[in-house]
Amino acid sequence: MDTASGSTTIVAVDRDPLVLLAVSRRFEPIPVLRMQLSLVYYQIESVLTRSALVAVFNKAPGYDLRRLLGGTEKLMGRLLDSFLTDSGSLLGAYPSVPLPITRRQRLAVHLGQAMKDSRAMHGMLCTQGAVLCALTAPGRPTLTQWEILLLLNLVSTLRDEEAITPFCLPQGDPNALLHVYVRRLGRGPARGAGPAAPGAPALPLDVVLLIPGAPDRQRLSSTAEALARTVAVVASSPELAVPELPSSVGGGRPGATPLLFFIYRMAGGPQFVASPPVQDAGLQQDIILVLSQLRASMYDRGSEVDGPMTSLRVEQRRRLTLAGVLQREGELLAAFDGLTDADEATTRCERLLRWLRSQHMAWFA
Repeated sequence: MDTASGSTTIVAVDRDPLVLLAVSRRFEPIPVLRMQLSLVYYQIESVLTRSALVAVFNKAPGYDLRRLLGGTEKLMGRLLDSFLTDSGSLLGAYPSVPLPITRRQRLAVHLGQAMKDSRAMHGMLCTQGAVLCALTAPGRPTLTQWEILLLLNLVSTLRDEEAITPFCLPQGDPNALLHVYVRRLGRGPARGAGPAAPGAPALPLDVVLLIPGAPDRQRLSSTAEALARTVAVVASSPELAVPELPSSVGGGRPGATPLLFFIYRMAGGPQFVASPPVQDAGLQQDIILVLSQLRASMYDRGSEVDGPMTSLRVEQRRRLTLAGVLQREGELLAAFDGLTDADEATTRCERLLRWLRSQHMAWFA
C-alpha cells in the first residue's frame, strides 16, 4: 500500500515475482514514483526476460537477484539518475527531436531500407537521448514508449562505436531475447553549440536495430555504412533552447526573459519535446520535481484517461513560478523565474503554446 507520512513517501509496485519499493523524501507524486518503479522492473526484464525471472524464483524464492544483475550497474544507475533530471518518467513519454517533416520522412525511408537489409524487427535513429525516427517492420507490434525509454537508456551507456547486446522487449514479448545493434554514425557538436562545419552532421547520430535470432555482424555493419550517408539529413534541425526561440513567444538570453525551461507533450501521445536543461544541475532537478508536483495536482482525483481536473494551473514557489496548460492538442509545462507573477506566466504560456501548436508536426517522430 502506498503511504505518505510527513516528508516520507513509500510506494510499492507488485510485479510478480518481484515487489519493488521506493522510499522518497523529495515529495515526489505517488504516480511518478509508480512509473519509476515500473521502468526499473521493465529494465530488469529487458536484461533477463520474464520467464527467466519466474523460473529463478520458483526454484529459489529467496534468491538474491543481484547475482543475476551483475554487470548491469551502469545501465541501472543511469536509469535511476535520469529520474532526477529527465522528463520521461514524469510524463510517461519519450523525447522526440524537433525536425522538419520532410527531413524526418527522408530519414524514415533510409531507415526502412536499412531494416529490410538487416532483417530488423524495429529500428530507431536517435541523438543524445532523443528520437529522430522510429519504425516497426510490417506485422509487428510497435514499440511502446516504455520500451523506447529503455532502449534510449541502453544506448546512453554504450561507449563503443559499434555494439551488439541481448535485449528483451518487456511489453512486446517479455519471454524472448532479441539483439540490439547500435552504431554511432556521426560525432557532430552538441545541441545548442552553434552550426556544424560544412559537410559535417549537426548532431551525433545513432542507429538502433532490433534483430531476432543470431545477428550477422557483417551484414549489420554494411547496412550501417550505407545508412551513414544520410547523416547530413539531420543538419540544421530546429533548436528549442530558450535563447533560440522567437522573442514573441518568450525566447531570449538568461535575464532577458523569465522563461527557464518548458516541456510540450503530444496530447495523450507517447512523445514530448523540451528545451535543453538549465545549466545549473541542482536547479534542473528542482524544476523537474516541482513540475511533477504541478502536473499531479492538475490530475488530482482525475487520470489521463478521464482527463485532468483543471486545464490551467499556476503556482509560485521559492525560486520559481510554474505553469501548466492541458489542452486537447497538447500539454505544456513551463518554469519561470520566481519574479514572474501568475498573469504574466499565463500570458507567456498561451503565446508559447500557440507557437508550438502551429508547428506541431515538426516536433514529433
